[in-house]
Amino acid sequence: ASFAALAAAMPVVGVPAEAALLGLTPLPGAAPLAAEAVLLPREPPPPGSRRWWPWVIALLLILVGAGVGAYLLTRPAMALVPTVVNEQVSLAQTQIQNAGFTPNLIYRPNSHRPGTVIAQNPLGQTKADAGSTVSLTVSQGLGNTSVPSVSGLSEAQAVRELKRQQLGPGRIERESSADVPVGNATRTDPAAGVSVPVGSGVTLFVSSGKAKVSVPDVTNQSQAGAEGTLRNAGFRVSTSTQTSTSVTAGDVISQSPAGGSSAALGTTVSLVVAKAPTTASVPDVKGDTADAATTTLTGAGFKVVRKVQDVTKQNRDGIVISQSPGANSTAKKGSTVTIVVGRFTAPTTTTTTTTNTTTSSKTTTS
Repeated sequence: ASFAALAAAMPVVGVPAEAALLGLTPLPGAAPLAAEAVLLPREPPPPGSRRWWPWVIALLLILVGAGVGAYLLTRPAMALVPTVVNEQVSLAQTQIQNAGFTPNLIYRPNSHRPGTVIAQNPLGQTKADAGSTVSLTVSQGLGNTSVPSVSGLSEAQAVRELKRQQLGPGRIERESSADVPVGNATRTDPAAGVSVPVGSGVTLFVSSGKAKVSVPDVTNQSQAGAEGTLRNAGFRVSTSTQTSTSVTAGDVISQSPAGGSSAALGTTVSLVVAKAPTTASVPDVKGDTADAATTTLTGAGFKVVRKVQDVTKQNRDGIVISQSPGANSTAKKGSTVTIVVGRFTAPTTTTTTTTNTTTSSKTTTS
């Protein structure tokens, strides 16, 4: 039908324009017609050849309309996408799910703190089909690094070493240490060698010196006992001596640090130990019995030598008549004090002659 319409619209070669307009065409093989020649009528198109096109167009319009209607009827509801950028991933997931969407996590290395949402698609505060997927890009941080060993370094050196490993001292804590000098690092938490995210805070522990404990009080104890007590408590001991007349020789007169005070383990406690004087006052033993005098003098640190002397008075028998060195004099301890002890001898008398009474002496040592 379209070909017939095209032919009808075109003039026939060799046919006058007037004949072409009348739909007349020359016979095949015939000479061109003159303007006045009789023309044959053109064959009309078949009946109903152009009537089906309107129906095709109408059908297409109906199908398109039905499709649009079906889409509009079955299209999912729209919902507002929440903004979760800069939130921690756990919180972001909850917000996305509560809004009716399905979160999809994509992890990427980033300078943000690990676990932080750094991007989302669709963007926050835009509308999307309810139940659709919202992609969240989550920071992995800058990767991991190992905690360096800083034990024994000064505090400043330890901090520099942590920073060199892209770590930071989260806190600086003081703790006692028997081995690490005051002000030097003792350890870290996490410990050296542990893999942690770059930029993590590491707790640095710094020595405050040896632990302090109470010093035992050992005054008036024997030197041996005092030294044992202090060493068992973790202290060192040094001793010196001092002459004392009030504290028994060999006992502790004083100590430093004092008993009950606090000192670091390993501190040296100085003890002053009593020793007997090198000289002493000689006791007065005149008038005492020989035995009593000997006891008194030896107790004062002296040796005793006894001598006897005859006496004519019976009440002086066995009694110390004299001593040397004299009473209350000062003498070297360990030196000898001589005592003279009376020995009674009855006197002899006659009428014709005069008898001289002779007193003899005898020396004894005790």
